[in-house]
Amino acid sequence: MTDDANAKAPAATSANRGASTPSTTRNVMANWLWYLLVLASGFVIPRLISDRLGKEQLGAWDLGWTFVFFVRWLQLGVTSSVNRFIAQSRARNDTEDLNAVFNTSLAILTAGCLVGFIAAAVFYWLVPQFLSDSSPELIAQAQIVVVLLSITAALQLPGGVFNAVITGYERFDLLNVIRIARDGAVLIAIGVVLYRGGTLIQAAWAYLISEALGDIAKVVMARRLCPSLTFSLQYCRWRTTKTLLAYGSKTVAQGLARGSLYDVNRLLVTGYLGGAEALAVYSRQGALLKHALRFMKQYAQVFIPRSSALDAGDDRKALRNLLIATSKYGLYTTLPMIALFCIMGDVIVRVWMGPGYEKPLVLAIIAIGHALLVPQQGVYSILLGMNRHGRVAIFDWFGVALSLALGWLLMGPFGMGMIGAALALAIPMMLTGGLLMPIYACRLLNVSAIRYFREILIGPTLAAIPFFVVLITTRWLLQSDVVALVTGLAVGALVTIPIYWRVVVPRQLRKDIVRRFTKQTDDRATIDPAEPSATKQHIAARH
Repeated sequence: MTDDANAKAPAATSANRGASTPSTTRNVMANWLWYLLVLASGFVIPRLISDRLGKEQLGAWDLGWTFVFFVRWLQLGVTSSVNRFIAQSRARNDTEDLNAVFNTSLAILTAGCLVGFIAAAVFYWLVPQFLSDSSPELIAQAQIVVVLLSITAALQLPGGVFNAVITGYERFDLLNVIRIARDGAVLIAIGVVLYRGGTLIQAAWAYLISEALGDIAKVVMARRLCPSLTFSLQYCRWRTTKTLLAYGSKTVAQGLARGSLYDVNRLLVTGYLGGAEALAVYSRQGALLKHALRFMKQYAQVFIPRSSALDAGDDRKALRNLLIATSKYGLYTTLPMIALFCIMGDVIVRVWMGPGYEKPLVLAIIAIGHALLVPQQGVYSILLGMNRHGRVAIFDWFGVALSLALGWLLMGPFGMGMIGAALALAIPMMLTGGLLMPIYACRLLNVSAIRYFREILIGPTLAAIPFFVVLITTRWLLQSDVVALVTGLAVGALVTIPIYWRVVVPRQLRKDIVRRFTKQTDDRATIDPAEPSATKQHIAARH
C-alpha cells in the first residue's frame, strides 16, 4: 500500500515554480496525512482479519505480503530515479527528454509487471511448501490470496511512473488525495467484506480493485498536469535506460537486502514453526518496529538534499556536525519508543490484536535489535546525498546471510523457536545498520567512531531514563496492564516533556516559541470584548 519511494521529487528552482505549485508545508502535511491512514490501516486490517477469520488466515494474509515484497522490487530502482529526471526535464522545459524518461521507464516497469505475473504463478506453487502443516482448505485459499496480492503489486509497477510525473510537478497534495481515497477505499471495502462474513479471497479482490482504480486516477492526473506527455515507443532509448538503472541500482541493492532480512526471517518462522498461525503471532511483534522505522524515514529524507549540497561544496565540517546531530536527535525521538516496546510491548499488542498474540520477550529482543538502527536513518540519508551508499548494501546483504545462518542454527539444532527467530533478526540489524553503517560514515568524514557514539548516546540515554523508570514503576505497582500502560504514558509524558524542552529544543527555538505565545496572549488581552468589531480588527491588525 505504500508509495514512499515515489514521494521524493526534488524541489524545482524558484524560477520554475508555477502559481499552481503548493507550499512545501502543504506538501509535507499532505504526506503525513496519507501516512497516518497507512498507519491506521496497518493496525486495523490485521485485527479485523484475526477477529473475523482467525489467526491462521491472518498468517496466510501475512505470507501473501511477504511474497509481495519480492514483486515490488522488480521495479529495479526505476521509480526512485524517475522522479529526479522528470523534475529536471520539467525545470529545463525539455519535452523531448521528459517523454524519453517517461516512455523508457514505462517500458521497463511494464516488462517488470509481466515478470510479476509469472512470479505470481511461481508463488502459487510455493505456498503449499510453506504451509505444509495447514489444512488443504487454508492452503488453497492462501494460494489465491498470494496470487491476487502479487498481481496487484505487479500492476503498481507501471503505475509508479505516473506517481513520478505528479511528484515531478511538486503536486504531492494531488497525489495524496488519490492515495487517501485509494487506501480509504481499501480499508472500507475490506472492513465491509469481513463484517459481512466474506472470505480472505474477497478481501484480496477488494484490495486489487481499489489499487487499480487508484492507478487509473494517477494516469488521469498526470495527463492533466503534463499535457505534453506522449505515449510512443520512439521515445524509448537505451541511453536513458542505462541512466535510470545506474542511478537506482545502489538504492535497490540496499532496499532489497534490508527488506529481505525481514521477509527471509518470516519465511524461516513459517518453515520451522509450522504454519500460518505462528507467522501471524510473530509478525505482530516486528510490525511495531517496522512502523517506527518508517516513521523515522519520513524525517530522515530531509537530510538527503542538505548533505548533497554540503558534499558539493566539500564542507566536511558541516557534514560531520550533521552526521552527529541527525543521529543524536534520532535517538532522542526513538529511545522512549524502544523503552515502551520493551516494557509495555505485550500490553500494546494485546490491546491492538487481542489475547494470544503477545510475545513480550520476542518483542523486547527485536526492539533492542532496532535500538541503534531506527534512530540512525539520517546516517543513510547523508550517505545517499554523498552518493556513497553502495557499501551499506554490502553490509545489509552480509546481514541477510548472517540471519539465515543464525536462523538455521537457533531454530534448528538449538530449538529456540520464536526467540531464536528474534535473535536471528536482531543481531544482524544491530551489527549492520546500528554499527557498521555509522562507523563507515565516520571513516568517510574523518570522525572518531568513539567520539561519534559518545556524543549521540549519552544525552539521549540520560534524557530517556526517567521515562523508562516511570514505565517500570507503573507496570510493577498497578495490577491492570492497560491501566499501567495509560498511567505510564501520561506520567512519563509529564516527566519527559520538561526535560526535552530544556535539553532537546534549541535555545533560540524556545525563545521564539515563548515570544509567539506571549504575543498571542497580549493580543487577546488587548482586544476588549466590549469594543466594537471594527476596533477589534484595527487592534489585531496593528499587532
